[in-house]
Amino acid sequence: MKIFVGFVEAIFMFLVAEKMFDIFRFTYFPFSPEPFFLPNLMENLFIGLMFVSLIPAVIAHKKGRNFNIWWIYGWAFFLIAIIHAILLKPNDDAKLKSGKYKTCPQCAEVIKEEAIVCKHCGYRYDTLADIVE
Repeated sequence: MKIFVGFVEAIFMFLVAEKMFDIFRFTYFPFSPEPFFLPNLMENLFIGLMFVSLIPAVIAHKKGRNFNIWWIYGWAFFLIAIIHAILLKPNDDAKLKSGKYKTCPQCAEVIKEEAIVCKHCGYRYDTLADIVE
């Protein structure tokens, strides 16, 4: 048991000494050619971008686009992706899910729910069943 405790103490002291050396080196040699603090900074930026890139992905998903593709797009080009997602128009699937649009039975185009005449083919919704449908 004493050997195990001694081994754990040795590892702990090694880790503390290594951290103290890093602090000393950064304090007295801040412009050293070896950027020892850069991996942590890059790792934090990488993880932060993964979470921030969810914003354009969620916006685009609400407009009927693929979430995964937009998440990767937002991770690679965040500023461009956020502007693109905001300016994006909803596709037909998103319009139909909103309940404000319907599909024309003759030409299969998406039109407003209140429309009586299809703007694409001229189909007239004459009966009450067609209007409700």
